[in-house]
Amino acid sequence: MRHQQKWSAGPRTYLGVAIADFPNLFLITGPGSPSVFSNMVVSIEQHVDWIANFLAYARQRRLASIEASQDAENAWVAHVNEVGNSTLCPLANSWYTGGKRPWQTARVHALSRRGRRLSAKMR
Repeated sequence: MRHQQKWSAGPRTYLGVAIADFPNLFLITGPGSPSVFSNMVVSIEQHVDWIANFLAYARQRRLASIEASQDAENAWVAHVNEVGNSTLCPLANSWYTGGKRPWQTARVHALSRRGRRLSAKMR
């Protein structure tokens, strides 16, 4: 699947670091992460540490491919939308809600992932 198809209705990630249907691809400060609403340097460091720890986990288990599951991604996007819609953020015509992009539905694309665990399918 190409990323243009995957994100045609807006970005979809799991925890802002992984994307279903894109094995072995990780994002740093991606959509759905806390990066916009936090200190960017701290977010980058957190993401790099999380990804490095997860890769070590996968290596220990001799996994050749790791990928966020579609169910985990759907649940995370729903959670981001639920929390984001309880704030005034979706009313802003801002780059972080997608409101400045005519092709994209305005919604909050950033959220804290504190306390969330990766629910991935592994091969």
